[in-house]
Amino acid sequence: MSGELERYRTMERLASDLSEEASRALVAALCDEGVGEWPGDYDAPPFLYPVAEAAAESLAGRFGELREAIMAQTRISDTAAFSVARMLRHQGTPGVEPLLELCHHSHAAAREQAVGSLLPQYERTGEERLLIQLLEMLADPASGVTYQAVQKVRSLRERMPDLTRLAPADLIDRLLARCREHPQAGTFTEALSYFPQDPRVFAFQVEQAAAGHERPCALLHFGELERLGPDQVDSLCRGRLTVPLVALLGALGDRARAAAPRLLELRADPDRGKAALMALLAMPSQRDEVLPGMPDLYVLEPDLREGILRLHPDPAGLAREVLPRLAPTVGKVYGDAFRGVARFGALAVGEASWLIELARLGIPDPLRDGAVALLAEFGEGARPAFGAFYKLLEYTSTRQAVLQALIKLGPIASEFVEVLEVLKLEARATELEMLDQALSAIRA
Repeated sequence: MSGELERYRTMERLASDLSEEASRALVAALCDEGVGEWPGDYDAPPFLYPVAEAAAESLAGRFGELREAIMAQTRISDTAAFSVARMLRHQGTPGVEPLLELCHHSHAAAREQAVGSLLPQYERTGEERLLIQLLEMLADPASGVTYQAVQKVRSLRERMPDLTRLAPADLIDRLLARCREHPQAGTFTEALSYFPQDPRVFAFQVEQAAAGHERPCALLHFGELERLGPDQVDSLCRGRLTVPLVALLGALGDRARAAAPRLLELRADPDRGKAALMALLAMPSQRDEVLPGMPDLYVLEPDLREGILRLHPDPAGLAREVLPRLAPTVGKVYGDAFRGVARFGALAVGEASWLIELARLGIPDPLRDGAVALLAEFGEGARPAFGAFYKLLEYTSTRQAVLQALIKLGPIASEFVEVLEVLKLEARATELEMLDQALSAIRA
């Protein structure tokens, strides 16, 4: 038996021994620095300090009478502080002051354990100082502590939307300082996002976005564009043109047209060129500069297709240029070329003939089913595919895709009523609901 395991078993035995001698032994064991795994079942959670933590758990029931002795150990031993901080979450009111003390301990791992105990203690006591301390921990010097604090505050804000009203007056300034020191650390910027109405926070986000940092650009891009004033937009236009900032300028559209000359210079840049082209496409006043290259970009860059189609002023014209180029490669490049065609929806109606062949004979199944779904987008233009649909309804492997298409087509597919009624007589139970949906849509 290892030394740690033997001492751990001793702690277990002492847990039921209420003598003064046993209590002294448990208090002394709080400083045991033996490191190992929980010596129980293989799937039990690990203990970093199995002996010290077992001692702390054994002392939980006698904390009131031994409080001073226990806390004295935490002031001389990081191991004791770590273990006691975990144990204090069970102590209720007698454990509030000790827990607040451990939140300021010099050992970061002990403070991290203390953060984990703040909410359980708050649930037990309703002591508001515990919430104030949790907010304080958002600006802790150790990143592991702030990470834990951010997680706890995030979950608590769902129940207490006004939680941040308890924040110390200087907390935002301290968070701003941490973010400037570590601009790439998402933990600190998330902590700042808990104070969205503070003008200092928004000004800092703009400052950091202009410096090209990813998270501030994303926060502005997906939720704060309307708050940007002319001076702030101007600072972004003059910022460091990283890919995230270029994307943000595109989201601003013509409000960021002052950046257009710089974006035009980036078109050939291997890292930022595609983002610059998309940003210019998003600016109506600048589109003419990049529209001629959009067909090539659509064909060659699958990741940009959704954005190109959304921003392009003439989707039908784009379809006429790119569909003939994509169609011949559909069977050769699995899924990719077909998805490029499918994005056009009803605008791809001119490709119905080969889509019908793909629906009838396509391999693999997802490609064939995708062709059936796209044909359904054509409305009246899908009628030439009905012959293939009848054939596909005969096979259980393709029936679901066709039924979904008929639901989409609705009354246009009225000729299928009779065959669907027959199918109901022999269909599997799992197909009956979809057959009923198809019949209802057709008869609507």
